[in-house]
Amino acid sequence: MSAVIATERTHPLAMLALAIFALFWCLAVTMVKLEAGLPVRVWVLLLGLGWLATLYRVPWADLTRGNVHLSTLAGIAAVGMITTLWGTLDWPGTLLMVVKWVLQPALAFLFTVLIAHLYGVRVVVRIFFAVVALTAFVAVLQGLDFQPAWDLKYRFEQWQGLDRAQIFAIEQESGGGAYQDQYRSRGLSYSPIHLGYQITLVVGLLYYASQRAPALNPLSPRWTWALIALLFAAAVFSGTRSTIGGLLLLLPLHYLVCHKHRGVGVLLVTGLLLLAPVLFALASQLLDLRIFSTTDSSMQARVPLTMLGLKLFWDNPLGHGWLIEASDLADQYWHRLYHINNAEVVVYRGIHNHAVKMLFVYGLVGAGLLIYYLATLKRMFGVALLVALAPYGFHALFHNDGIFLGGNYIWVWLGILHCYWMEQRRNDAAT
Repeated sequence: MSAVIATERTHPLAMLALAIFALFWCLAVTMVKLEAGLPVRVWVLLLGLGWLATLYRVPWADLTRGNVHLSTLAGIAAVGMITTLWGTLDWPGTLLMVVKWVLQPALAFLFTVLIAHLYGVRVVVRIFFAVVALTAFVAVLQGLDFQPAWDLKYRFEQWQGLDRAQIFAIEQESGGGAYQDQYRSRGLSYSPIHLGYQITLVVGLLYYASQRAPALNPLSPRWTWALIALLFAAAVFSGTRSTIGGLLLLLPLHYLVCHKHRGVGVLLVTGLLLLAPVLFALASQLLDLRIFSTTDSSMQARVPLTMLGLKLFWDNPLGHGWLIEASDLADQYWHRLYHINNAEVVVYRGIHNHAVKMLFVYGLVGAGLLIYYLATLKRMFGVALLVALAPYGFHALFHNDGIFLGGNYIWVWLGILHCYWMEQRRNDAAT
């Protein structure tokens, strides 16, 4: 891709486009519920794309032609629309979901690619890291019981018009069984779960940069390790076990898949499997942290929710679409689930497993598209990219959001990677 520049890159008008991207990413992380008809971040996104189209002659055809990211999103849109309309005939609701779950990710992806191409991938990565580092830093302060950090978060929630009851609904109970709003840090992110998605993507990008693309990481080794330590601390204070599990999964996967001495990986994984129960029991006795708890309602809810999702998929392998929730159909399966511990959760909570929800929403065709997409990413970027995405994928296995299911953060991440890939292809062709 080569945009014909109509305005110098350092001109104030051109720099405004970069500022719009920074504002978009800040809003996407910290003000996800701020809306004016549409989420404000979407208006900023449209403003940024319009501004770029005004300043530059953007080669939209070259950017979209043969783009596997956009073509897969188009395929998901087709599957989602067909399955949704087949089950509900709700055209307005279906089109709204196209905007939320297909058009918004596509625009975020395109905007990121263009900004990275025009201003440099490393500049975009710095913005990407800085915003997540900020919310992680606030999360650590919250975990250390620094009240001004909580007050700042409450102010952000007031600006978004969030009711405290909504926050109660998205948070898990504390280890003691009674809700405590300050039991789990979330920084400036919407929830500890959203913070987990953000952390895993930053760590994944750092990993991929270390393996295949050093130019993607603008930080020195010292600052890189400082950022990793900050993110890990924020994950611990957030109490999100899936985030910690995903981060810990990265090392053994690296040795099993990407390291030249794979035998070391086998030994490492075997040793971790043998020691994990002992280390977990010891840590749970020494540290009063949610990540070492196995008795709270959130942990116990995963089995009945997953069972319901799989049963629904089995009975309708073509998918239920965007507008039907598993909880809407739970009463039809209660006689097959009531004996499971904490089974009543199926009537008021989502599936909380990205893989199972993909099957429930999009069916076999959607699952095939996801597998095709991941295989294409492996061919384009190497197997290291799939390892880099493993923490994000593991985290998503215990929650509803994710790629093709309303997870918008990853499309900024993929936009960064795609711009880097395009520039590498252009450099290779030039030499």
